[in-house]
Amino acid sequence: MLSAKSHFLYIKNKLFYFNPSAKNELLEIKGFFSVDKQNNLIYLVTESSAWRRHYKIPGKIEFQGKWSLNNNYDLVLDLQDSKKLDKGRLVLKGKILDCQKNYLLFQTKTKSTGAKEAISFLKLRGFWQSDKFNRLTFEVTKKENPDTLAFKGLWSVNKNQKIIYLYQKTNLITKRKVFQKLVFDGFWQLSGKNRLRYVLAGSKGSFFDFRAYLQSNNLYPKKGAIKYRIGIGIKKGVGNYREKIISLYGTWKFSRRRGLSFESDYGEGKIRRIYFSAKINITKGKQIIFTLLGKDNKPIGASVTFKKQMFSKGDFEYFLRLKKEGKDYEVSAGLTLKF
Repeated sequence: MLSAKSHFLYIKNKLFYFNPSAKNELLEIKGFFSVDKQNNLIYLVTESSAWRRHYKIPGKIEFQGKWSLNNNYDLVLDLQDSKKLDKGRLVLKGKILDCQKNYLLFQTKTKSTGAKEAISFLKLRGFWQSDKFNRLTFEVTKKENPDTLAFKGLWSVNKNQKIIYLYQKTNLITKRKVFQKLVFDGFWQLSGKNRLRYVLAGSKGSFFDFRAYLQSNNLYPKKGAIKYRIGIGIKKGVGNYREKIISLYGTWKFSRRRGLSFESDYGEGKIRRIYFSAKINITKGKQIIFTLLGKDNKPIGASVTFKKQMFSKGDFEYFLRLKKEGKDYEVSAGLTLKF
């Protein structure tokens, strides 16, 4: 049992035990950190059982509290029991290794005197989301309210249309500023008017839902791009606010069975398609205009204009026949033809 007056100190990524009743002895406790299924921080002591019995230290020490990120992108745990640690918080210096699916993986290293370097891997479980300012966040799952890890900087989209978050932090050893990069593997969805969604691949409930505006309401298949204007940051006039253009590149395709789709290459042979419901109109100049609909079957504020020669002869005659017969027609993908 630990003394009521004793407490822990965390100095330079090392955990120490201080007990005033033991001649003010300051002991370094060798071990490594982990995270349990409830996202509590656990320190697993690697000292011998005889050493632990002598100092009455358990083999597993649990720290409960609220998770966050500091400005250097280190993990911070503000302790529920502030008397357990001298400063009431743990600042785990290290780096983010992975940011996929429904977790965030963080690595921290500890080098004790005369011992090998101990590496701790902390896997926080939760959901990736976006806040009302279009910034990226990670919601750490808790029994009551989640803890929010906020990525307050700007994000961008790379050539494979994946979200990239580039940030700067101070190296623990050299004290120099270094750049770190997080790549979010996923795919885009056009979920509704003035909304743009990025779903993380293989996740359950992790997605970024951004407020965005189409750069142009008229889309042309030959250009092969859908451009959105999006603001990232707190508000205009503040240093970390920026308005950007997000370009989604791909190929427009039509089939009678699946309707209209936008096919994009995400690299490494990964092809994704966005399927649209649409209202269709054929103009006197023999152009076919698809008015795109969202999941709620309401217009998303964009239309795609095809020329006659962009369809096969059979497909174009198919549209003309339906127009001549005055029919509304539904395809399995949800495409509604109205003339």
